[in-house]
Amino acid sequence: MHGREHEYVFRVCLIQLPTCLQSTIRNNLFYNGPRAMVNFNDNFGGGHDLGYNMLYNSCRESSDHGAFNSWDRQPYATKVLDGVTVSAQPAYSKLHHNWIVANYAANGGCYDNDDGSSWYLEEQNFCIYGGVKSNFEGHNKRATNNLHAFASVYGDRYESLSCVGRAVEKEPYVYNNRT
Repeated sequence: MHGREHEYVFRVCLIQLPTCLQSTIRNNLFYNGPRAMVNFNDNFGGGHDLGYNMLYNSCRESSDHGAFNSWDRQPYATKVLDGVTVSAQPAYSKLHHNWIVANYAANGGCYDNDDGSSWYLEEQNFCIYGGVKSNFEGHNKRATNNLHAFASVYGDRYESLSCVGRAVEKEPYVYNNRT
């Protein structure tokens, strides 16, 4: 480092998928990580399967995103959709049946689809202290049939989810919007 303390990038996660396609990550326990536990970047061909995992104690040193983090800044031509036709459209990546606690002030919530992330299906997950951050450009991100307990990420905006309580309220309530 030649005596220059701050000339490095701190990118530590337990699973990193750079320019990968059709990866399966199932039945894992992820905990005590300094940043996101799972990171998908540059969605490439998509078709990932992230399911039946437990994630907690993430973002312990950064709190700048969620337990799951993604970004997608450029399209790639693949044959993933039908195995024959070359297309820049990736297959949907499925994030399902996961149990996530977004503690340590993870400001991206449980799922942080950031910077152009597209083509995600987030279904049937149980999320505590977080929600789904699905902004910053991108498209075709669908969160359905998730249960969020004490959800809070960038205010109180909920789409297609059920919520029990809020971190800022004393009285629990149930909110259900299936639009």
